Amino acid sequence: MVIYDGIYQFDTLEAAYRAAFTCPDILPYDVEEWLINLQNHLIWGSYEPGIDPKSDAVISLVKEGELIGKLDAGNSSLGE
Repeated sequence: MVIYDGIYQFDTLEAAYRAAFTCPDILPYDVEEWLINLQNHLIWGSYEPGIDPKSDAVISLVKEGELIGKLDAGNSSLGE
C-alpha cells in the first residue's frame, strides 16, 4: 500500500496548493504541471518529504484535513 494513497487526488492537491500559497511571487511557473508532478510522485511512492518545501506544505495541509469543506463547496478549479 502506498503511504500517500488517500491524498493524491488532483482536486485535493490543488485546493491545498491554493490554501498554502497566496503570494504569486513564490508560486511555480506552471501550477498545473507542478501539481501533476507532485501527484505522480505520490502515486508512484517516490515523494520524499524535506526535499521541496512547497510540496511539503501542500502535503501537510492535505494530511491535516483542513480542506474538506472547501472541496465540498467546489472551490478547487484552476480556471477560477
